[in-house]
Amino acid sequence: MKPINGIEDVEMEIKQALLTLKALPKEGPKRLKAFWPEYADENENAPIKITYLKPLPGEIDDMDIVFEQWMKVLDSQERFLVLKRISGCGWKELSYRFNVSRNSLYKRYRKDLEKIFDYVTQHQELPKPVVIDGLKLTNESQGAEYNDFL
Repeated sequence: MKPINGIEDVEMEIKQALLTLKALPKEGPKRLKAFWPEYADENENAPIKITYLKPLPGEIDDMDIVFEQWMKVLDSQERFLVLKRISGCGWKELSYRFNVSRNSLYKRYRKDLEKIFDYVTQHQELPKPVVIDGLKLTNESQGAEYNDFL
């Protein structure tokens, strides 16, 4: 997981976790599923093969962190608001659901993302500096200090 620098990064990580969750295979017996891996286009008679991308293990680990640790910071209503909004639900539908105006709902949504961001910044592991030949390299330089001495 990349470092989180703002609530926009929190939003993107939650969105990526939702996409990873959607890409995971469904459980259940294979014979009971309706699965159409190919379909014919209306303009062409040749079938087109659909490929499904499986999430990588690192993406699944990031998804677990988001859902198991980050979402515990929020209560059920806050969690519902954040997940529905990031999954693409419109402000109008959410304002009917919560019975508040769009502006109040937007402020509540930003406050919930800030709550997650505060949790992440308190529990985020800082990258360890790299030491080569007794020289301490910072993450910003990525070896520039070491190369200057060569």
